[in-house]
Amino acid sequence: MAKLGAASSGTAEAVHLVGMALVSTPSATRLIGRLCSTLSALLGADRVLIVEESVPDDPHAAVLQDAFARKEAVLSGNVLCAPMFTERETVGAILAERGRPFGEPELTLLATVAPQAAYALHHARLFDRATSDSLTGLPNRQRFTVELEEAVAHGAMSLLLADVDNLRDKTEVYGRPVTDRALAELGQMMQGRLADAARTGDDDFAAILPNVDAAHAHDLAEDLRKAVNDRIFDEPHEGIHLTVSVGVAQLRPGEMAAALFGRAWDALAAAKRGGRNRVEVAR
Repeated sequence: MAKLGAASSGTAEAVHLVGMALVSTPSATRLIGRLCSTLSALLGADRVLIVEESVPDDPHAAVLQDAFARKEAVLSGNVLCAPMFTERETVGAILAERGRPFGEPELTLLATVAPQAAYALHHARLFDRATSDSLTGLPNRQRFTVELEEAVAHGAMSLLLADVDNLRDKTEVYGRPVTDRALAELGQMMQGRLADAARTGDDDFAAILPNVDAAHAHDLAEDLRKAVNDRIFDEPHEGIHLTVSVGVAQLRPGEMAAALFGRAWDALAAAKRGGRNRVEVAR
């Protein structure tokens, strides 16, 4: 066992690396991914994950319950577990495992970083909730803007912008409840197909495509366009047909986020001018 926050001189560099991962993004999902990958490398672990709650059939349930009861990091052979708390809530637990037993240095490291990780994850989840679209659950424009800047800073990527064709006219015909339900379904469809999707306006959606070139981005956009065109939205109620126009742009070397967005927006405008329900790629 090791008290949370306990540190030794030998952990300073590792703690710094974990700290860098924790401040690298405001998104809870990305933060968890970067925290787990960083800890996996530092601990020599085969797997590191964040567990929000223990369930009875979890093979590590006993270790998790022991860690939460003691409010300390615990070591059980080839499993490490550190609970994460803030003053007001239990955030979850960090669980690490590997094929060979862990030792005291790894236990001390996990105990040291767990409180820092707890507060970072708590604030990231607050950010996610505050910047989520209430209708679709997708990130809203504010969060999308932050995540686009972050993605551009990391390099190779493409940007997809989609606009629901003639949504205002459809709302006048079918009513707002119908188009709201249809938009909620469209948001779910985009989330299932494009991990970094967002709702950036009433009839506007976007998706960040890391490590995707223009050709692949076009294919993803065309698949989305076809899927929307072939579906009847709000089918249990009124039933409504939607189409989307899509513009995509690949990040150029040295290009800023605003310029990338502008080129994708121009491609979207070209798709709408070209008759809608089509995909255009920025030059």
